[in-house]
Amino acid sequence: MNANNPSSRISKRNRIARRTRMFEEQRGICWLCGGRMQLTAPEESGFATFDEIRPRSKGGSTSARNQVLAHSSCNKRRGALAPTDKQLKRLSEIRAVRQCHENP
Repeated sequence: MNANNPSSRISKRNRIARRTRMFEEQRGICWLCGGRMQLTAPEESGFATFDEIRPRSKGGSTSARNQVLAHSSCNKRRGALAPTDKQLKRLSEIRAVRQCHENP
């Protein structure tokens, strides 16, 4: 993508807005380990990154419904593995909060 292309700037803006909204919905908690994440400082392992619940390599999409935030280090460690029971419990809590935000 070209940095001078307006659509790439919009795309980046949308990603930042989506990450911020998801960070608030998850209360800054990593869905994989339950630890606190940082919204800034991308060079650190505690930085919040997008993670697909069902990995793209397994047929998952990049839609908001299939994405949550995880520490960058947790995200890399998980790879394309299926979520554990504990992670699925956190996921159900995240989805409940999202439901409240979507239907006030």
